[in-house]
Amino acid sequence: MRKRKLNILLIMPKVDIGYQDWPVPPIGIAYISAALKAEGFRVFNINLNLETDPLREVIKRAIESNNIDIVGTGGLIVNYHAIKEIIDISKEIKSEVITYIGGSLVTFSPEAVMRGIFSADIGMLGEGEYTACELAQVLEDGAEWDALKNVKGLIIRDKNGELNLTPPREEISDIDMLPWPDYDGFRYFDMIRNYWNSDVSNIV
Repeated sequence: MRKRKLNILLIMPKVDIGYQDWPVPPIGIAYISAALKAEGFRVFNINLNLETDPLREVIKRAIESNNIDIVGTGGLIVNYHAIKEIIDISKEIKSEVITYIGGSLVTFSPEAVMRGIFSADIGMLGEGEYTACELAQVLEDGAEWDALKNVKGLIIRDKNGELNLTPPREEISDIDMLPWPDYDGFRYFDMIRNYWNSDVSNIV
């Protein structure tokens, strides 16, 4: 059974910002990162909007230098191909890495998305802050894979490739209990400076 702390890599996909005229970076994955860090999990972050090296090189460097055990990413339906590429590359670099995807992409079409992104081991449905922490705890405890079926809000690919939905997770009743999004981990203000002519001097 695994008893060491696991290393989690969260990757923000590159987004198409051409249609936006003001900065609203994706914050879902930043909430997940903040929740995991607040619970003491070891989390590393990549914001692909700030990377200039080839994608495979960026992911390979992060996985190998930080001995990554879990790779998570997610987003909207428009991010499908970017998410699939991230997950596929992660598995190619380290076949035993555990991969999961979140966001509305998998929330609204869990089985179709998991069939399309076969390299994804787990899909996280709905609000993921508590789900991500419970998922990470089960994996860190070294429990059997089937123990994930006790975590609400997941779609899990078993060892035979079959997909299993767990019961839905209740909506978070008090969002004030959540930590602030992990803007620093994903270098949000660098992203804003790069893509928008915005004065962020008063908020950094």
